[in-house]
Amino acid sequence: MGFFDKFRLTRCIFDRHKDDLIELIKLNLGVYFSARSRGLDEEEALKYTVRTRYPEWDDFDVEVFATVTSDLDGWREKYGTAFEKEIIKALILKIFYNETPKGLVDDESRNKMSAKIDEIYEEMKRKV
Repeated sequence: MGFFDKFRLTRCIFDRHKDDLIELIKLNLGVYFSARSRGLDEEEALKYTVRTRYPEWDDFDVEVFATVTSDLDGWREKYGTAFEKEIIKALILKIFYNETPKGLVDDESRNKMSAKIDEIYEEMKRKV
């Protein structure tokens, strides 16, 4: 059962569930930064983040995860110093899409979620 199964009718899912989505972002970034602070590299920290949310991987398609991690060097090349923020943002967005019923994530929700991840990332990164 996904995070939003009980919410079938919505215009902008981000606006309707902002507090829950902010918590989703903070929890996943917290896990990721914790893993990084313990010495895990980016890929292992991403895997750890997914495993804490989906212990058996059953609810998160391994192929979907691979789309985020399969070309880490390409991500580094594309984003340079912003690499880490972009890769964890991509993973959190994949979790958001995975847990939201099909058809409920519109461009407005996607853009707001992405901007909020950037904002919270910067806040939490300063504390690490």
